[in-house]
Amino acid sequence: MRLVHGATREKGASLPSIFSGKFGVCNEGVLQTLKIKEPRVVLPGNGDRVWGMVQDDEFVFTIPGELLDQVITGLEATHRTGIRYPIPIDVRHEPLFPPQLRVPK
Repeated sequence: MRLVHGATREKGASLPSIFSGKFGVCNEGVLQTLKIKEPRVVLPGNGDRVWGMVQDDEFVFTIPGELLDQVITGLEATHRTGIRYPIPIDVRHEPLFPPQLRVPK
């Protein structure tokens, strides 16, 4: 999420992404990133899973070298506005439990 923030801050446009699982990082990530010269979010393929040990909760984010400075600048700018990891969780409210789970006062 933060890398997408950094990559999209300057132009405000969305990133192209492919979720086919075919050819994974090799084709949809690395080769397409080099071809279109834009960052991408890619769903890892079977080879990435088997030989790269990529897990169910992992995606790949690719950045062409010539855009690294732009992404870093975007990360720094969005960090200054309060967007950062770890993501803060708002716990200032009282949770609403169903009646059977409420504690009597």
